[in-house]
Amino acid sequence: MDTYTAIAYEYARLPEEDDFSAPDGGTALDDLTGDLDTALAWAAAGVCVLQQSLPHPFQDVLLYGDNDNRPAHRILFAYALLLNASTAQRLGIEDVLWAEASPPER
Repeated sequence: MDTYTAIAYEYARLPEEDDFSAPDGGTALDDLTGDLDTALAWAAAGVCVLQQSLPHPFQDVLLYGDNDNRPAHRILFAYALLLNASTAQRLGIEDVLWAEASPPER
């Protein structure tokens, strides 16, 4: 799965990092100068490989450290990152929201 992640980042011309974030003073799309559709296709293929490697029906969680599931986390992160950027690019949004999800306040 790491190969799919590396190829996806290479096509998007992004640094291959687990903690990629928007550059200071710019937007996340500033660094996406590559072929985003091809990068997204490679990431989607990696997610399919991950999906096929899990038992059916998978109703558990992929822990980060216990069984070394980091490749699975990397491909899921890459797919989410590229899908978010692709959607923003298609909609003409210049700034992609990079925020951590938090539960709604009650």
